[in-house]
Amino acid sequence: MSTTSHKLILHVVGARPNYVKASPVVRELDKRGANQVIVDTSQHYSSDMSTQIRRAVDMREPSWTLDRVEGGIEVRLASIIRQLYELMERVAPSLVVVYGDIDSTLAASVVAKKYGTFLAHVEAGLRSFDDEMPEEINRRVVDELADFCFATEESALSNLAHKKNKVFMVGNTMIDSLVKAQSDGLLKKRTPQNYVLLTTHRPSNVDSKNALESIIKMCNEITRPIIWPIHHRTKNNLEKYKLFHEVEKINRLALVGPMGYIEFLNTMNNSYAVITDSGGAQEETTFLGVPCLTIRHNTERPITLTKGTNTLIEMKDVAAQLKQTKENTKREIPYLWDGNAASRVADILESKGFC
Repeated sequence: MSTTSHKLILHVVGARPNYVKASPVVRELDKRGANQVIVDTSQHYSSDMSTQIRRAVDMREPSWTLDRVEGGIEVRLASIIRQLYELMERVAPSLVVVYGDIDSTLAASVVAKKYGTFLAHVEAGLRSFDDEMPEEINRRVVDELADFCFATEESALSNLAHKKNKVFMVGNTMIDSLVKAQSDGLLKKRTPQNYVLLTTHRPSNVDSKNALESIIKMCNEITRPIIWPIHHRTKNNLEKYKLFHEVEKINRLALVGPMGYIEFLNTMNNSYAVITDSGGAQEETTFLGVPCLTIRHNTERPITLTKGTNTLIEMKDVAAQLKQTKENTKREIPYLWDGNAASRVADILESKGFC
């Protein structure tokens, strides 16, 4: 494969976090005159969510949006793979750029290598070492296929040591978007309030009745006000198991719909603490200095534990831990989380002849 024959860059996004990570890269490549297009795989729950997040992070409209197909993972993956392959045959990209660890990222990576083009993975090398996590499988496969692995933290470098000169430490493009929100005056200085922010969406926490009952029990034990922007997956399962009314009975809990990106950042930034199972929230709280309790047994982002504000915890221990939680004044902002990660990505791609 040659980087000089055809220099179209195809970015593949499919869910809200992808836009947050991709938008700084697209803007930086635009500055260098790159020929680039964006395809949205429609992994979002709604087109409205896609539009809202795109506008919030100042990202151009996608050139193509794939048809969304309902069904199990095998149906959705097959549809994305088929549509992406047909698209690549039409536009002939020289480089495909994927982000994070969602199913769309896996599908696009497989198609890119089957098609015979170069593949770049932004947020490469993260590992939870938990094969029961669907995202872990995606991460491992994508990284093995990638020609350019752009890492966010030091642990990724050791995880990808076998990839040698295909690995580049660049920092965190998601933090680039957060820094831009700060510089644009959209994210104000942290002023901690009394409430805690709760976010849940991982299958292990929301797909079974027992797991949902554990969340409800945890919320009942917490003495502070709780703001819970409920994920559609969580809401559907609460209704499925006839538990939604139990949530509504918790007086201190404010159940709200999905928040826009800037609203969510400000709600997070001003919270007493965040309770989450989200990977992105672990990183954002580390950068902002917000105490974070991650209701998981592991994390693929260990830098948030060693230098950040993150703690892994079981749901049964959350209420007690909250009573001991204080501002972490000794936290460190991880290496290269400085708002310039996308510039480093663009520098590398430019040096390889893609701009």
